[in-house]
Amino acid sequence: MRDFLTGDLGGLTADFGGSSRATLGSSDVAASAVTYVGAEPVPRVPGVPSNPSSTIGSVRQIRFSRARYPSHFGNEYLPPCNDRLPRNEYLPPVGGKPACDDSTVPVERQVELRFHRTSREAGTHTNLSAVRPDGLGLWVAGDETATIEHLALRDGRYDDQRTFALADFVDLPAGPTEEADIEGLARDDGWLWAIGSHSLKRKRVRRDHSPEKARRRLGTVVREENRYILVRLPLAGATPVRRDGHRTAAILSGPGRSLADLMAGDPHLTPFLAVPGKDNGLDIEGIAIFDGRMFVGLRGPVLRGWAVLLEIRPETDPGHPGRLRLAPIDGGPYRTHFLDLGGLGVRDMCPHPDGLLIMAGPTMSLDGPVRLLRWRPPNGPAVEHDPAFLMDLPHGDGCDHAEGLALLDDQRLLVVYDSPSPARLTPWGGVLADVVKMT
Repeated sequence: MRDFLTGDLGGLTADFGGSSRATLGSSDVAASAVTYVGAEPVPRVPGVPSNPSSTIGSVRQIRFSRARYPSHFGNEYLPPCNDRLPRNEYLPPVGGKPACDDSTVPVERQVELRFHRTSREAGTHTNLSAVRPDGLGLWVAGDETATIEHLALRDGRYDDQRTFALADFVDLPAGPTEEADIEGLARDDGWLWAIGSHSLKRKRVRRDHSPEKARRRLGTVVREENRYILVRLPLAGATPVRRDGHRTAAILSGPGRSLADLMAGDPHLTPFLAVPGKDNGLDIEGIAIFDGRMFVGLRGPVLRGWAVLLEIRPETDPGHPGRLRLAPIDGGPYRTHFLDLGGLGVRDMCPHPDGLLIMAGPTMSLDGPVRLLRWRPPNGPAVEHDPAFLMDLPHGDGCDHAEGLALLDDQRLLVVYDSPSPARLTPWGGVLADVVKMT
């Protein structure tokens, strides 16, 4: 574990407010500044007070306090989740124990997903939103790019990243560089599917914005067309291709054709089409294929505590081989299912031999709770009062937002996180995911 100290641990910047900033160089994090918990070294910043409620001067951005789960760090104090470190900094996990865990969550172990420099600079590894296994490794996607990634299983980690730009296979409505906000991946019968959030976006407010600018941004809502896509890619082994014999890559998108636009007139969903996703508006998070049927999960809207799933039947448009269309179901473009998830929305889904596994979480900008449930779809439209509750899943406080769910075997799941805590970042350009055993 001493290898954790071989990297440059300097460059940690503290913001004291106004124009006052202080940067800790490499020499500030020396051997004398390393606290050992057993045989495990944990980098510490010199001068951190032992009082967990203390601050350094009037530090606003970096406040040192007891970690959310201090038992993993002995009696030491590390930055909590909501005190973000610069992207190139890390705090290594101790003893391989989960960075985001408690005694009620059976996290068996953690596994590293390692990314190359270009993806790290794009923030893909800290914005993971979807994951699917394929026997050779993992397909993953982040919500800040218009790409999908494949990581191969090697030496107990997922590595050897390959990046595939969606624009190399289909015509994206807003061009190749605008983010697609991919929020779900599915793999079935030699096809890989990717779906965007289909959500409006309200501008984000940062601490350094003036009150006037903050008010303007909170009043600004934008629609980015690359978010409104459903993409189908034929797979040749573990490689997506534009064409494989009669199979072609295709996309469902464009005004009047996207899944969101096809909801116009829906008595349940139409009122939410003009509402941003993080305000309980339309927000797709999750796609899964079970028993030959495709399901799309909605993080929002949640209707008086009821979550919504859509069942769709995408097919190739016979007049345009590069486009998809939705085959009719129940006389319309989709079928709606309503599930009582206790006020939570769908954050991801994956197929299981006994039904769909649903990761449920808040619709708005809240950390938790995050729960795992199982639902077996009936033959027709469903109003499900009692989906089977399986377990709670870990989440952080301002970080470690569970976003992606994948089935490794009948009993074990892989969970990946958006906004990972510093303890999840590794010195080799990776991020730690949790392997969870279902109870």
